[in-house]
Amino acid sequence: ARHELRTLRDERDADRQRAADLTGERDAARADARRATAAAAEAVARAQRAVEEADRARTEAEAATRRAEQADAAAEAARRDGDLARDAARAAREEAAAAAARAREEAAARQALAADLAEERRAGAAVAARLAESEVRLRAAEADRDAAARRATQLADQVSDLAAALARLSTPARTD
Repeated sequence: ARHELRTLRDERDADRQRAADLTGERDAARADARRATAAAAEAVARAQRAVEEADRARTEAEAATRRAEQADAAAEAARRDGDLARDAARAAREEAAAAAARAREEAAARQALAADLAEERRAGAAVAARLAESEVRLRAAEADRDAAARRATQLADQVSDLAAALARLSTPARTD
């Protein structure tokens, strides 16, 4: 019984250690989740800034397009005046094309940031799943620990009963 009690105590201590390990894993998973959430929030902020920059670029592109159209109109009116007017219109078109190219690049950057945001969200979901899994394992370890504690109590009661029985057996019977 002592050997079994010692074995149960060792198992209980191992269960306690497992529970402590699982608690550490759970805490680490929660920390990972907080970091992933912070990274996702930062990615969202970056994406929002990129959207704002893209909107500004679009406005600039529209303004540049309007300027190009005005330059084209001026070129039509000034065509009689010669090469100088044509050069000005060409320069305005190039400026509009450059602005449009910048707008396309910024739109591509915005899409890349949106992809990064989606990846951060997936990473956050993975961390949340690991956290849930750790919590399930912790609950299982706690249940095992509680069962081991109940078994140790039962064994202690049995040892007490055996000791009392031995004490009764070792006491000589009185004859009157």
